[in-house]
Amino acid sequence: MPMTAPSSARISSGPPADRRGRGCPWPASRAARPAPWRFTGTPSKRTSPLRVVDEAGDQAIRTALRRHFDASAVLWGERPALETYINGWARRATLITRLQELLGTHRLLLTPVCAEPSFEQDADLGDRTRALELFPAMWPMTAVPVLGFPAVTVPVALHDGVPLGAQLIGARFTEDLVLDAARAIEERTPVMRPRT
Repeated sequence: MPMTAPSSARISSGPPADRRGRGCPWPASRAARPAPWRFTGTPSKRTSPLRVVDEAGDQAIRTALRRHFDASAVLWGERPALETYINGWARRATLITRLQELLGTHRLLLTPVCAEPSFEQDADLGDRTRALELFPAMWPMTAVPVLGFPAVTVPVALHDGVPLGAQLIGARFTEDLVLDAARAIEERTPVMRPRT
């Protein structure tokens, strides 16, 4: 039988006390749970994050999320086969190993944030064709978290009045090195004022 917190210990916000759902401090009712945490409950009571976005998100976030799925479908197909999924995990493991070997424990990798110059704000919310061009261009900043490496983006210049950033990537568990390097870059970069 799952354990639950005594009613006097229940709170109305914050993450569950236990990632397996035991001792969860939520009120028993799903409706009483705070929206951002609804999908963290026990598997039988879990709500999809997509459903939370549909229920609580505005039109802009729903459009952006739909465009992300559209871009994924272009790359992987509408419903990727199990073999594609397994091969993706194998490819991820290979990339993690290679990148970790490259970085060692004291090196950083400097990359662009995006494969194209800064694009207009809300570009992913406008024309669908343009939005589908953006997602593959953002691979430098979207691939790193999937691989589990620490990274930080720092502004380094202006291009047509829009900030350009550089991304610093470190080996796993070298967050301190990445943050120290980012601070050093920011201290040497003049304050930039984007156009308004």
